[in-house]
Amino acid sequence: MLKSELLELVKDVKEDVDIDNIIEPKYLTIDKLKSKVKSNDNNEIKSWFDSEKDTHSSKSLETWKSGSGGQEYAVQKYYELYPDRKPKDPKDEEIEKLKRQIAENKKLEAKEKLKISALQKLNEDKLPTELIDKLIGEDENTTNENISKFKSMIEKVITDTKQNYTKSNSYEPPGGNNNSVKTYEDLIKNADNMTAEQIAEQFSNIQ
Repeated sequence: MLKSELLELVKDVKEDVDIDNIIEPKYLTIDKLKSKVKSNDNNEIKSWFDSEKDTHSSKSLETWKSGSGGQEYAVQKYYELYPDRKPKDPKDEEIEKLKRQIAENKKLEAKEKLKISALQKLNEDKLPTELIDKLIGEDENTTNENISKFKSMIEKVITDTKQNYTKSNSYEPPGGNNNSVKTYEDLIKNADNMTAEQIAEQFSNIQ
């Protein structure tokens, strides 16, 4: 501001009046303040302005961190690092539970169909049905294969038993125990290499 401009501003002002209120609106405008801050000749003003800006930014950051914004950000970053620890939405958990239940029901339904089919085959071939649960496999082909082996084992027992009755009373079945037979499945697999007596013995030993 030129001296002449200043004198013009205060020429009609009384002696006991504070002229700051008259000068400031004219001199301290936003544009002039920006110009002073950007000017390389006013390092003191720039330093003060930068300091005030940093202080305000720091306070804002601390307020954000201590509030819900900072907490939500921290939680978000944590679950980005450890996605397996993120709590599942109750709706998603309910959907997964229903999916598991549906899958289990389908599995039980499939097994029940296999059981009905296996029971029908056993009855048609006049085979005992007590071991039906042991004969059911993962699918229809496996189940039919187990039934076929079971049928062969029963037929072998019947055939060998009839043959033994026609022999002399001094007949003795081959010795030796088949220690590998521990389950009904093992018995079915090994029946072709066993006599009727061995099959009957192993059958009675299986729990």
